[in-house]
Amino acid sequence: MRGKKVLVTGGTGLVGSHLIYHLAKKGYSIKAIKRKESSTNIVNQIISFYEKESNISPITNNIEWVEGDITDYYSIIDALENVNHVYHAAAYVSFNPRKKSQVFKINTEGTTNMVNACLETGIEKFCHISSIGALGTTTDNKPVTEESNWHVHKKRSNYSQSKFDAEMEVWRAAKEGLPVIIVNPGVIIGPCPLNRSTGSLFALGKNGYRLYPSGSNTFVDVRDVAEASILLMESNVFEERYIVAGETIRFKELLNILATAMNVAKPTHKAPKWLAEVAWRLERLRSLIITNEPLLTNESTRASYSNSNYSSNKLIEQFNFQFRPIEQAINETWRWYTYIEKQKKM
Repeated sequence: MRGKKVLVTGGTGLVGSHLIYHLAKKGYSIKAIKRKESSTNIVNQIISFYEKESNISPITNNIEWVEGDITDYYSIIDALENVNHVYHAAAYVSFNPRKKSQVFKINTEGTTNMVNACLETGIEKFCHISSIGALGTTTDNKPVTEESNWHVHKKRSNYSQSKFDAEMEVWRAAKEGLPVIIVNPGVIIGPCPLNRSTGSLFALGKNGYRLYPSGSNTFVDVRDVAEASILLMESNVFEERYIVAGETIRFKELLNILATAMNVAKPTHKAPKWLAEVAWRLERLRSLIITNEPLLTNESTRASYSNSNYSSNKLIEQFNFQFRPIEQAINETWRWYTYIEKQKKM
């Protein structure tokens, strides 16, 4: 397996950068797609962080960066030259309704391009990094599993719908002969810029957490997502999906762990839903004024007041997979942020 050449999309993102690190650490020869304007600094920082600033060149020497864009079919074809396996981690995570067209263009159309190009070039195995947002729901308060039914309803986010549609393209490609595996991570905790993904949880907590929402969700360490994906790609399993979600906890408990790690005030009062409705509207106004991505949206706020629970029993039972505690994921991520701040001052 180590003789295989792999391609990683979304290599400068949260999951993609960790996939690159873990694959390179195992000795894989890697191609990684990046857009022309994207920086690869995040990958070098992650490798340096985990390797405790030791000589990282033996790892980075296994990485070849190629310019491309998953919305450009022919750039994908070029990137797939001499590639055996593909990890498709590129995605646009946004719960901002104004970003709907970009969400579907990258997540759905981009995935369509990827699987079509992989079919054309004869890729041996394709791993699609999806999301628990693409899964179905249950009506009996039991955890969502790989077999839960998808229900279309107005409260689904554009992001969730785009990831579901992307999965339909992957399954279609599987029927046309592409060997595939799908990974559905929970809410991912890990090193990433403060304005991306769950980085906003750390950004919002710099001055302490006074209030907490009443909901819960299932979280996972980004390292578990990377390691599970590689494990599944190295296995003889095809045309299966696996939920990769470590721990279901209430947001109050999550914020308590964050506050302890960051040494800030813990939340003491439950936030009434009406206050959260006001907060996301004010945040939307702020983001319009300074033209950046809002840290809170209607969809993300709504999610924080719902109770979601996902089961990874399939992965655990078939592969004896062990998840890291979320407290460890949060502590390690905060250690990453302090490490980056120190690097900036040097």
